[in-house]
Amino acid sequence: MLFNLLTDEAAIEKMTNITFWLSIAALVLIVAVVVILCFAARKMNTRSIVFAGITIALSFCLSYIKVTPVTYGGSVTLASMIPVMIYAYFYGFGPGLLCGVCHGLLQFIQSPYVLTPVTFILDYLLAFASIAIVPLFKFIKNKPVSLLVGITVAYAARFLFHFVSGIIYYNLGAIWVDLPTDTAFIYSFLYQCVYLIPDWIIAAVVGIILSVSGVIDILEKQALKGLNKKEKTETTEN
Repeated sequence: MLFNLLTDEAAIEKMTNITFWLSIAALVLIVAVVVILCFAARKMNTRSIVFAGITIALSFCLSYIKVTPVTYGGSVTLASMIPVMIYAYFYGFGPGLLCGVCHGLLQFIQSPYVLTPVTFILDYLLAFASIAIVPLFKFIKNKPVSLLVGITVAYAARFLFHFVSGIIYYNLGAIWVDLPTDTAFIYSFLYQCVYLIPDWIIAAVVGIILSVSGVIDILEKQALKGLNKKEKTETTEN
């Protein structure tokens, strides 16, 4: 964990300067997200802020239940994206974006490794910010279909960001120094497919089960409890 890296001089020496400072930046950004959520309390009631904390924590815990079919990262988790995706689905694009970024930063802190600042932005900020896409499909009346489409498009966006990052990663010879530049996109594409497709399938199945079983409806009622009709509309449109 990052705490051990920050308190172990030997570990710090092994880390590249860029990884160390980006780790510090990640902590600062997480604090910034928390502050923003607190100031957003004027539009978000206490229940929504607490719900954000619970879903982020749950997603972080689920991310530890994983298998790693590829080396150098890339894990298939036990639907770790679902809690924050559900939060985004309930509260809209803005709050979902904040939770997604926070979740991405926690993933970086969990296993701090980065090649360049650009890959950090692609892999941990933009890729997980894609979670905010999920509520954009709430106009679809059939909730299971709406949720499935949102989850699928969010994963597609995440795939794209990881794919571009992978091209940069392979082009810089991070693993195979002699890797031909014109084939880097093939390795990156295959790499992302190996773990992201199974992860998406698990998340999609869990999302459908929760929706069809009515759990999503129950959670949504509890999440939006205390808001009047106008406030509910404004919250989900954020």
